[in-house]
Amino acid sequence: MSKVKITGNASGTGTLTISAPNTNTDRTLTLPDGAGEILLSDGDGSQLTNLPAGGKVLQVVQSLNTSGSNHTSTSYTASSLGVSITPSSTSSKIYVMFSGGMNGHAGTHTTSQKAMLKIYRRIAGGSYAELESNSSGQQVFYSPGSVYEAISINYLDSPNTTSQVDYLIYAAQGGGNDTTFSINRDSNNQTQAIAMEIGA
Repeated sequence: MSKVKITGNASGTGTLTISAPNTNTDRTLTLPDGAGEILLSDGDGSQLTNLPAGGKVLQVVQSLNTSGSNHTSTSYTASSLGVSITPSSTSSKIYVMFSGGMNGHAGTHTTSQKAMLKIYRRIAGGSYAELESNSSGQQVFYSPGSVYEAISINYLDSPNTTSQVDYLIYAAQGGGNDTTFSINRDSNNQTQAIAMEIGA
């Protein structure tokens, strides 16, 4: 039969008191006896096992950008707003968030124009490809003449890799017009990109 033994510390002078709760119910306390079940003396819990990992944020990467990029084409072209992250597991999901500002330039059009934004991805230095191939992209309406407009676009990705993943905003004119718009035209309009690795 196993026994419970409480051993005092010869160097200590304090008294360790185990107090019973105020209860009228009989209970059995079973002490842990397996690897990963006992908290180590450092108290950080890093050796604990069998903890659920799903939905836990494993890492966060932030990229701040003040350089600008101009867009005049109706075809999608790369902007200056991107972020890179290296997942720790192939089963992880990556939540990417982009936010910042854009401006319209003075042109022949005086009415509001439409810009299109998409998130593109590349893995291990390969080619960029759009993440939402069946989507027309996020639409942002703006007015020519350096009018500041806020932009925000997010996506939950499953890259299935432990290699570096690069995410980049691509932008295009929303129609056949000749008005240019810029992402981060003004250096004070800092754009931000965040990538979060979420445990499966």
